[in-house]
Amino acid sequence: MKLLAFVISLLLLVGVSYVIFDQEDPKTGLVIRLVGTFKGTLPCADCSGIETILKLDLDETYHLTESYLDRDFVNTNSGIWEISEDLTTLELVNSQIRYFIVDHNTLELLDLEGNRINSTLNYRLTK
Repeated sequence: MKLLAFVISLLLLVGVSYVIFDQEDPKTGLVIRLVGTFKGTLPCADCSGIETILKLDLDETYHLTESYLDRDFVNTNSGIWEISEDLTTLELVNSQIRYFIVDHNTLELLDLEGNRINSTLNYRLTK
């Protein structure tokens, strides 16, 4: 009987968590789904690419590592990330880096004005 009560309590807790994080507050639900590590090789104007690793943490902090291929240069940055009110853009606060949220597994780098880049080159990072 105690096991049944425990199982029912656990199911109720999971159900309540789903409602809180995914239905009543879509932004919080999106934050939870975006947490993780995104990787990709982004275009570079004067090198063969920038190997990019972006780690988004649940506390809404980030760690960004950009390794320039064919060079001995690595740029690292960390700080706070936030999602726009319309839930379409992820911004690395205190930098000029913004990403379009394609889905919870894919981010696409935006230009400095926050617009999508019209190019055949790959500007996406994936989990």
